[in-house]
Amino acid sequence: RSFALLLLGLPLLMVMYVVLNASHSFFYQGISIKNSLAKGFSMAFYKIKTYKETVLIIILVGLILGVFLWSIGYLITLFASKDYMLYLNLYSYYKIASVYVSYAALYFTLLINRIPFYKMSKERN
Repeated sequence: RSFALLLLGLPLLMVMYVVLNASHSFFYQGISIKNSLAKGFSMAFYKIKTYKETVLIIILVGLILGVFLWSIGYLITLFASKDYMLYLNLYSYYKIASVYVSYAALYFTLLINRIPFYKMSKERN
């Protein structure tokens, strides 16, 4: 069941990400809420080629970050598996650091990806 949620939820999440970012960019330019949402939905379904690089960057950063964090966790498990107290100590630091690194990467990825949406809405308007 979790795979079905992932397969159905991830594309919906990406479409809604595009709609909200495009709508926000249109709204920032002074268009009403209703018209900016309509333009955001039209951009999401009719201009797929214009934002596919933006969504691809989000996916690639997520995959790279996931592989990086998984390998660090694997190395901690590999090197500290003989001493359980060392493992617990290292893993507690790893857990805190991975949360901060993940939030920072997500924030900067979304921040950088706002620029193409604003550019696309300015060209379309």
